[in-house]
Amino acid sequence: MSILNSKFGLIYSQLKVWFGKKELEIPNIEILPGIFLVMPVSSNFDTNFRTNCIVIGTPGEEALIIDPSPFNDTEYKNFLSIIIRIGKTNSFKFSYIVITHSHGDHHKNAPRFAKELSIPLIMSQYTLERITKKKGINYFDGNVIHIVNDGDDINIGKGNFIKVYNIPGHDEGQIGLAPENMQWFIVGDLIESNRTVVIGGEEGNMTKYFHSLERVIALSPQWIIPSHGSPLKSVDFLVKTLTHRRERENQVKNLFLEGQTPEEIVKSIYRGTDKRLWPLALENVKAHLKKLKDEGSVKFE
Repeated sequence: MSILNSKFGLIYSQLKVWFGKKELEIPNIEILPGIFLVMPVSSNFDTNFRTNCIVIGTPGEEALIIDPSPFNDTEYKNFLSIIIRIGKTNSFKFSYIVITHSHGDHHKNAPRFAKELSIPLIMSQYTLERITKKKGINYFDGNVIHIVNDGDDINIGKGNFIKVYNIPGHDEGQIGLAPENMQWFIVGDLIESNRTVVIGGEEGNMTKYFHSLERVIALSPQWIIPSHGSPLKSVDFLVKTLTHRRERENQVKNLFLEGQTPEEIVKSIYRGTDKRLWPLALENVKAHLKKLKDEGSVKFE
C-alpha cells in the first residue's frame, strides 16, 4: 500500500468521526509533498457536501489555492485559519486563487478570500462570464482577475510550472491543472470519485465531456485529484467512467429509437434510483440525445 493510500484510509475513516461529531475543524491532509486538500462544507443543503480546496506549492516559494468555497461565515473563518496555518508551516507565498469552473460550490466566498489574502483570481474567460451572468457584474468588485487559456503555464517557483488544460463537458469553461511530469492531474468535476457527474444545462455538453475524458486518459497522469471525493491512482476510474457513459448512451439510443420520450427513458433506466434524482438523470439523458443527434445517430426536432 502506498503512503497516499494509507493516508486516505486514515483520513476518510476520520472524516466519519468528524461528520458524526460535527467538529469545527475542517478535514485537511497533505496527500503528496506540497499538495494539500482542505475540505470545507460547500453546500447550504447538505452538511456532508464538501468541495476539495487544493493547495499546491513549492516550500519557501509560490503556492496556488484552487476552488475555495466555504459556504458560510463560520466555515469561512475556520477555513481561513487552516489555509494560513498550511502557508506558515510550509513557508508558502500564496500567489493566486484558481477557480476551475463556474459552479457555486467551487467559488463561493472566493472573491472575499482573494481580497483577504491580497492575491489575484485565475479562471477561464467563460468562467468569468458565466459567474458574472449568474451572480451579477459586481461579484468580483475589488478583485484582480487573470484569464488563462489551454496550454498556459503557472509558475510556482524553483522552475516548477503547472500547465492549464481545457476540459469542458460538465462545464464549458472548466480547466484542469497538471505538472509536466504528470504526477497528478486536478480534474475539477470531470469525475467525482463517489457519485456520477451531471452533464446538462446551458454549460454542459456530452460530446465535449467524452473528449475531455479521452484527453486526460491519453495523458495518463499517475494520480487523479477530483473536486469531490478522494484522489484516485491512475486513470482507471476515468476509463471506467467513459466505458459506462458509452454503455449508457447505447441504452438511451435504443430506447429512443423504440419510441420512448426522454422522461420515459429515465423511468426505464433509473427505475431503481431515488426519484428525487430523476431530474438530474433527465439532464444526462437529454445531453446524450443531443450528442447522438449531432452525430446523426438519431433525429428529432
